[in-house]
Amino acid sequence: PPTIAPRRPIRPARRTSLWTSAGFGVVVDTLEAGSPHTWRWQAYLRPSVAMEGDAARVTLPNGKGVLLAWEPGPEARTTQIEGFPRTEEKRSCRLDLLQTGRTARFLVLIAPEAGSAAIRWAGEGVVEATLDGCVHRLVVENFGHRRVELGGTSTAAAFVWQPGDGRLVELASGEIAGVRPDTYELSDIEADRDLQLPEF
Repeated sequence: PPTIAPRRPIRPARRTSLWTSAGFGVVVDTLEAGSPHTWRWQAYLRPSVAMEGDAARVTLPNGKGVLLAWEPGPEARTTQIEGFPRTEEKRSCRLDLLQTGRTARFLVLIAPEAGSAAIRWAGEGVVEATLDGCVHRLVVENFGHRRVELGGTSTAAAFVWQPGDGRLVELASGEIAGVRPDTYELSDIEADRDLQLPEF
């Protein structure tokens, strides 16, 4: 059968997320096209959002907070969206990160209850995340299993988390079995899960 090719096809598009037992996660989105684009990374957040440089602090209805931080570079802006989603506030705040070019790579840290957070690339496939003054290093997307040096230790795992104490938590294949329950007891998480229902 014939296929319809988009005018400006996207070549590779990959999302990688890595969540740690310390409670924070890192999301890497990598995009490429044959011609320049304006790339937009979006997140629909609770309506109470305060921008803090290369970060956004989200206050949840129960008073707890989540800090999103991104690698410096993209233009960042927020837009209040009325009527979406169907949570108790009946509105949300959309966070947009914008990059222009043939390729884009968005690096975002999601840190529940963090007071401060920053994230940056610290080498090929190596990410440095700083939360409340504690430096964590992560290896992401090391699918070729090349040796990577992390603070005097080396690894060839596909994904690695090195907490502030220097030990290595390695995930060789990129897949993990079993699910650990949420330890932050965020009371509105059930409402957020409702957003995944087909009738929404």
